[in-house]
Amino acid sequence: MRAKYGWCYSDVWDWDYWFMNVAPEMLRYLAKHGHAYPGYEPFETPEKWREWLKETADLIETGKEDWQDEHNEYYEAYTDSWNEELRSKYLDRAKELGEQGDRNIRIALGRIAEHFYTLWD
Repeated sequence: MRAKYGWCYSDVWDWDYWFMNVAPEMLRYLAKHGHAYPGYEPFETPEKWREWLKETADLIETGKEDWQDEHNEYYEAYTDSWNEELRSKYLDRAKELGEQGDRNIRIALGRIAEHFYTLWD
């Protein structure tokens, strides 16, 4: 189905995860292999455009990574113990990391929306 339509049912089931894995790769590919660039401020040069594409890819990847437990310094202690204080610290840090990841994704999506029609080669 993906070959015919460009997506498949499993992509829809976990669309957010699919996007956070595929979009950075696409942006980096465009930065490396693209020939076109907007040509208007702030992208007067191909280098500025490529840097913007890479930064946007980084924001998406950082947003994805922030949600993962290995970035929560209380994860191991929390899973090895039923200590209420550790549980509270783990949950507080998980919320903080989630909010940070959400901010990065929102920034990246805003950047993409602002220059959406320039994402081609």
